[in-house]
Amino acid sequence: MAAIQPSPQDTKGKGLFIFARIHAREGQENAVASTLREEVLQARTEPGCFAHNAYQSTRDPRLFLIHSRWIDEAAFDKHAELPHTTSFVERIQRLVDWGLDVSRTVPLQSEANLENASEMKYYAVTRERGLAWNASVGMRQQSRWAEHAAFMNKLDSEGFIVFGGPVGDIGDEDFSRALLVVKADSEATIRKRPEEDPYTQMRMLRTLKIEPWKILLGNDRPSSLT
Repeated sequence: MAAIQPSPQDTKGKGLFIFARIHAREGQENAVASTLREEVLQARTEPGCFAHNAYQSTRDPRLFLIHSRWIDEAAFDKHAELPHTTSFVERIQRLVDWGLDVSRTVPLQSEANLENASEMKYYAVTRERGLAWNASVGMRQQSRWAEHAAFMNKLDSEGFIVFGGPVGDIGDEDFSRALLVVKADSEATIRKRPEEDPYTQMRMLRTLKIEPWKILLGNDRPSSLT
């Protein structure tokens, strides 16, 4: 089914939502998945990208979907011309049994129910160990680590966290502070989201400071917390 292409005035203030379907050739599922993971990490660092995720069907393992959100069509057009994107398209076309099926869309619901894309900003968020942190064991041995890791990976998959990790010279299994770069519409939103983290509720981590950050250079994010 052909996608309805909105006029420029239709997309103003709503952002642009991209849906893409990819079907791997038989035996190429792993190669497609690996290529998609690499592309997702690179696209998420682009200033006009609010969210970018890839999915694999549970019923047809050869079927993959991409969903992304951009500030406007100009941002997506720029993304499509970047070297990492053109390289991704060339590589993925050798692994699929039909071409990329990409649709540009805008939501049907009212703008009042959406985040204002123009207000999204980058922030540097410093978190530090709280009073309940057990300094005698490493971070992965802390109480309810799996729940905390799952929460952080959820923020990552939503595009709220751009990248992050421990800072300071303590070691791979411990830290005193962590630095997160996030995308959000306000500092109030940033303060609210960590309240859902079990480690915040248990007073194991607390937010030390939140600072607006204008990013001029960017690199790939690390892989998901495990």
